[in-house]
Amino acid sequence: MSPVIEKKKEAAMAGNKKLEELKEKLVTMAKKVYQGPWEVGKFSKDERANEIINNIHKMPHVFVIACLLGRQFHDEKAWETLARLEERIGTLDIKKLSRLTLKDWENAFIKPTPLHGFPREMAPFAMAAVERIMREYGGDAARLWSDNPSSATVIKRFLEFEGIGQKISTMAVNILVRYFKIPMSDCYSVEVTVDGRMKRVLSRMGIVDSTKPKYIQLTVREMYPKYPGIFDPVFWEIGKFYCFTAQPNCGQCPANELCLYSQEHPQK
Repeated sequence: MSPVIEKKKEAAMAGNKKLEELKEKLVTMAKKVYQGPWEVGKFSKDERANEIINNIHKMPHVFVIACLLGRQFHDEKAWETLARLEERIGTLDIKKLSRLTLKDWENAFIKPTPLHGFPREMAPFAMAAVERIMREYGGDAARLWSDNPSSATVIKRFLEFEGIGQKISTMAVNILVRYFKIPMSDCYSVEVTVDGRMKRVLSRMGIVDSTKPKYIQLTVREMYPKYPGIFDPVFWEIGKFYCFTAQPNCGQCPANELCLYSQEHPQK
């Protein structure tokens, strides 16, 4: 074997070893976040919104409504919309909400100013969600997840709500497991939520060479098959605080020493 080929082979082996070390580090980081306590205030900068959403054990239905509001809407704004709905309707009590008419819901979403980018679309969805919780779960939304179900079962239950798709239903289950420590028999079906930020981080790290969402999900699943979605907060944090689109802050990134981009673009 020629010296050139030998050097290429050694470089490839070194690269593969570093990549495996990076994956192991990411798993460790993800487990640390998962095992840590939930901190009130992570959802929104709005104090009342955080009080409401963190009261999941007493008002689990508002969590379902909040997830619904996240449809085609910035997540943080979705949480804040709960507080504004409470102000306009005067209550978030499930029984009182169930007595509202569609006109009541539309007025709450629209007047005096729209609470959502698609207020007329959200009004019937919110009404239908409350009706479904009353009809199928006896007014107790916690029954969606309180019987130690599989992650697939809970995702399926969320999908039964009008206006909630695969992405939101999976994110909802991930939040229940990761932050609220809701016990489930498995987390196998909880995939990572692929967005532009995650694509950028994983591509720069050298973990993926494709932007196809399913390809990325399967690649991450290979890293931790029993709970792929455990990586969401890690990739979100790296993408938000370090791996900027322009002028990334590689020097402060916790994955700096093992990241392919960081090695190829050393900061002075």
